Amino acid sequence: MDPNELLLKLLKERGAKNTEFNRGILTADRYVKTVESCVGLDACYKFASKSNVSFSDVLKKASETLTYSNDEMVVEDKGKDIISQDGLSIELPKNTLMVIKHVLTTSTKDRDGDILRTDGAVLDPKMLLLWQHIHTLPIGKMLGVASHTSKSLSLYSAIVDINDVAKDAAVMVDNDMGRFSHGFSALEFSQLKDEDEYGMAGGFDIKKYAIIEESVVSVPANADAVVEEVLLSLVEGGKLTSGIMKSVGQGIRDRRDKTFVVPETLVLAKENKDDEKAKSESKTETGSKGCSCGGSSPKETNAVETKINDTKNQEVTEEKDLVISEKGFYSSAIDGSYEAIRDDLNSQVKGYLDENDIDMDDYCYCHVVGTFQKNVIIMYEEYDDGYKENFIRVGWKYKDGSPKLTGTPTEVNVSTTTKIEDKSLFQHLKKLAEARKQAESNGVEAAMKTILAYADRGQRSKLLDSLKAFQEIDERTERTKKFKELMN
Repeated sequence: MDPNELLLKLLKERGAKNTEFNRGILTADRYVKTVESCVGLDACYKFASKSNVSFSDVLKKASETLTYSNDEMVVEDKGKDIISQDGLSIELPKNTLMVIKHVLTTSTKDRDGDILRTDGAVLDPKMLLLWQHIHTLPIGKMLGVASHTSKSLSLYSAIVDINDVAKDAAVMVDNDMGRFSHGFSALEFSQLKDEDEYGMAGGFDIKKYAIIEESVVSVPANADAVVEEVLLSLVEGGKLTSGIMKSVGQGIRDRRDKTFVVPETLVLAKENKDDEKAKSESKTETGSKGCSCGGSSPKETNAVETKINDTKNQEVTEEKDLVISEKGFYSSAIDGSYEAIRDDLNSQVKGYLDENDIDMDDYCYCHVVGTFQKNVIIMYEEYDDGYKENFIRVGWKYKDGSPKLTGTPTEVNVSTTTKIEDKSLFQHLKKLAEARKQAESNGVEAAMKTILAYADRGQRSKLLDSLKAFQEIDERTERTKKFKELMN
């Protein structure tokens, strides 16, 4: 097997990482999906799709690209005159916004026991600088090597005025918000057998690898509250102007914690009476600095573990109680909420589709688009005969303490009004509409006049309902036609 394909396979088998903040060896889709969680799928399709490359294509390419990042990969200097100060002569690209001298990679061993040996790094001389490992959003290029030793590799890179994202990336780097990561292809590696200093099983020793792209990364989920405040200040002050950056800022603004009053129905879990009094005095407000993409330190607020005990929530969660930990911010959905249920079920969707023989290519997108008390609606893509979105209704219930997809999938149609109806009924009405067109040349008008002349009130009412259904089908057909013309 090709070394790169083998390493990708072994990384997937290893599962979740032990490092924080997307450090170490990952695949680029981790960065791309974090952007999606902050700005939403619609914004990603709008800003990351180019020409005939959809956001699904971006995700597929990202899932096949190995990336590496660590805490030592930082900006060393910035400004247009850096290279001349170092006594080197490198021609700058036209419309250069900023030149950066930065550490691209080091040989530091991470907490998973992985090592990328810098003396085995092979550079693509035409390597692009991307934003967030999204290959449709280039912001510059590599200019040259500043230093290359067995311990580290430093480069000169330029951010070029080629799009609004590049301008915003330059502003963010100038405000010390730019971090670096690189995409690579493994050429030679071995697995380490001994445990590392953290007691973890041996990782991967990447002895030779080709660096194919570098990226400025600023994933809000990795940023502390101070960085998020800077980002919001830049967006709201008009310093950041690209649509994707505005969406990131809006996402942070919308999801920031607000004052939270604990309902009287909550039963507080306390260690002792003295702690109970101290914590109950601070429970009415958790602070306003955090957000779902990162937030204030847990040390800044008192941790109050609460258990929801009201009847309604017991009905929603069935056998599972809701438990909330208040720490000033939430890095993920509250356990037991519909959002948390959706996240848990999303991770099961691909496997569920495979188990139920629903044929879908690996690069196609599938996820939960609606979560209800006893079932969910799943959307999955299809490209066999042009792009198509399919919807199925699937049951779910708690099993062994966590939500699980269950039952047989049922095809449904989701209209623009979010009305869900059985696909069998829709197909029946569609067949009736087709029969109507075929009957137009067979005296259909005469037949309708006869029906109207002799039908009673109940029959006319049924006929009116049918006509309304036909009209809705005509309107949907017209909207679909306009949408296809627009996409073309």
